[in-house]
Amino acid sequence: MPCRVPLPRWVGRIDIVKNFFKTEWAKLREMSFAEKRWYIWTYYKIGIFVAALLIFAVGYFINIRFINPRQSEYLYVIWLGEPVALNTLPELEEQLSVIVNDPVREAVFISNFLQTGNPQMDMALQTRFIALLQIGALDIFLTTREGLDEVAEAGWIRPICELMEAVADIAPELYTMLRDERIITAYIAENEHASEVAISLTGSPLVDAFGFDELYLSVVVNTTRIDSVAKALEVFWNE
Repeated sequence: MPCRVPLPRWVGRIDIVKNFFKTEWAKLREMSFAEKRWYIWTYYKIGIFVAALLIFAVGYFINIRFINPRQSEYLYVIWLGEPVALNTLPELEEQLSVIVNDPVREAVFISNFLQTGNPQMDMALQTRFIALLQIGALDIFLTTREGLDEVAEAGWIRPICELMEAVADIAPELYTMLRDERIITAYIAENEHASEVAISLTGSPLVDAFGFDELYLSVVVNTTRIDSVAKALEVFWNE
């Protein structure tokens, strides 16, 4: 007596699905257009929504992954300098983005965190800043001298010794000039003595091109992108 091999369970499930669609198609063939529309919407609207969401999700993933990938932060700059026009910081971003390794996927981002005078907006800015600081997403402060003293007193910056070492490696002449003429000291929170915490960018070619009266660069306390900061610093003195 020949043995019978049991069919896999999925074979039976396929037959159930085929019979379901066959039955539904038979129903629809006997309906008018208005009846079909009512029937499909009444019984399949959830499935339609789910299918639409899946199609959107897949399309969105393909777009951001392969067609228009979102640029990640090669360097994140906090602007606390003088008030500027709306197009100024995007133009400065473009100038500094020459340092990135992959312009398609990376860029330098500059966010304006100057107080607006609107309590709700200022609270939102502060909350966003603290969140970015806690996750280590910030790299540079660009500030006025008054702003520099404020971030130093708050303990949001660190001495620039590591930055200067990185500058010495990539641009020895620039290091010498900065060391001799551009180092700014201030009291960092909880330090008992003044530390070298910033570099004056005032009068550099890029600062003059934008017409800033004064500008100081300091390093965010928990950044891990010191080499990128050094490259950005070099751009300010490129002719």
